Amino acid sequence: MKLSCARVSTFAGGIANSGTIVVKSIAGIEVFGDLTFGGGIINSGTIVAKSVAGIHVFNVLTFGGGIINSGAISTAGRGILVGGATFLAPGVSSFSGDVVNTGKISAKTGISISKSTIAGAIVDSGTIKASHGIPIDSASEILSSKTAIDIAGPTFTGGILPAPANHDSRVLFLPIRTPTVP
Repeated sequence: MKLSCARVSTFAGGIANSGTIVVKSIAGIEVFGDLTFGGGIINSGTIVAKSVAGIHVFNVLTFGGGIINSGAISTAGRGILVGGATFLAPGVSSFSGDVVNTGKISAKTGISISKSTIAGAIVDSGTIKASHGIPIDSASEILSSKTAIDIAGPTFTGGILPAPANHDSRVLFLPIRTPTVP
């Protein structure tokens, strides 16, 4: 069984999992097709997803509250995915809050941001074991007043990848931007 919030004009209150979710479908927890979602997502339990992601947020106009994983996520795809799973799927227009991992993520990709704008930070003080640690595509931005990506956990594999000039838009990378100081 999965937890899902789909095609709702306004949802407030968030989603929390403290149990065990095992799915073969798209994601263990998913939010998509909503105009406004508030309250964030908290996972303190276990998510085992055989497909796209443990936690997946996409095609949302405004998402508030962030995503926190203090539990365990194991997936063949992405641990936490903000944005479309394919180059055709829409991202999140406005995401406010942090994406935080204090637990364990074991996945092909740890935390992935695709076609989305995040007003917050990506923080990992847990464990991420992945081929691709934290990829962020060139259509995404992380707008943070301090540190955009903070990795302080005991294990982090897969790195943070810069986007080459002629990269395939279906592959997720981290855009490197130099901030302008007024």
